[in-house]
Amino acid sequence: MAFGKLFGKNSPESADDATPQAAGDALLDSVHASAEGFPDFAVAKVKCERIAEREGPILLSELTKIAKSRASKLAIDLTDVMMISSAGIGSLVQLHRACAAEKGKLVLFGISDEMLAMLKVARLDKLFTITPSRDAAVGALG
Repeated sequence: MAFGKLFGKNSPESADDATPQAAGDALLDSVHASAEGFPDFAVAKVKCERIAEREGPILLSELTKIAKSRASKLAIDLTDVMMISSAGIGSLVQLHRACAAEKGKLVLFGISDEMLAMLKVARLDKLFTITPSRDAAVGALG
């Protein structure tokens, strides 16, 4: 028996009886990321402190599915990410291309000053749309 059914409809673990939150529908809650969906876009939060060779492909797979379910418009919160390897950047570039190919958009926000400086050195700040906040990211999705 599901935990939520045991303790009633209002239990947060009750996935069968869940109603959409005002913030958005829960689309994903994995070890690596969580995401909430809105009618025309999704907002994801990366939970990993590092995006490297192991995490990059997993995030790419999870977030590509989320983006496709929401018109390929996705904002990603990188607040908890302290380090990103070249493989992790490659995964973000692939996700950006997948969104763009479907006439969608990928927006990054919550990037640390160190990561932003690294993206600027690699000139990837010209490729990615980077905003300072969630509200600005959602606004940039158009």
